[in-house]
Amino acid sequence: MVNEMIDKYIEKVSKILNIEMPKIIYDTSKFKTPTMKALCDGEKIYLKEKAITPDLMFEIAHELRHLWQIKTNKEFYFSEYKNAGTIDTETYNLQPAEIDAHAFAFTIMQEAFGIEPLFENMSERVRAEIKKRVEEIRAE
Repeated sequence: MVNEMIDKYIEKVSKILNIEMPKIIYDTSKFKTPTMKALCDGEKIYLKEKAITPDLMFEIAHELRHLWQIKTNKEFYFSEYKNAGTIDTETYNLQPAEIDAHAFAFTIMQEAFGIEPLFENMSERVRAEIKKRVEEIRAE
């Protein structure tokens, strides 16, 4: 039942993004940090856990947005992209791909669940950029 609910959520968000629903794999070996719950490799979404939580739903929407970025404008979003751990956290989070994915996931969480992510571990600058992108996504 849990997998079915997650599958339906992924299917719905994929439709919103107008992308094909990716293959979902439950595999913890791909995760670089203990806090990661979802990961996109450009084709598949890897999930760390099966328990439905707001954090997992956020991360799934975030990773699906990365798939959308790859399919719609890979050059813009990933030509100068640096992976987490190779640059400082603020610089990582200020990358266009991350701002856009955070903003999209924020929008999904707010509209689907009535929850507004707080981004507590992010700087004011990063939060301001996410908020700005949220408004742009809503206007699109």
